[in-house]
Amino acid sequence: MPTISPDGTQSPCRSICKLSADDEVCMGCGRTLDEIARWSGMACDEKRSVNRAAARRLDEGFT
Repeated sequence: MPTISPDGTQSPCRSICKLSADDEVCMGCGRTLDEIARWSGMACDEKRSVNRAAARRLDEGFT
């Protein structure tokens, strides 16, 4: 279930942490490992951008 960050931005984390075959993207939330690591330090605008990119990755699927 997505959580709300202290700054009010919704995190895409679903507590389903499983990496893609290339170990670059979480198959649960769609974020890259770098995005996950930097999430707490990101500005709201950057988090919203990551959320959009993560949603696209999930829509595109993993091979």
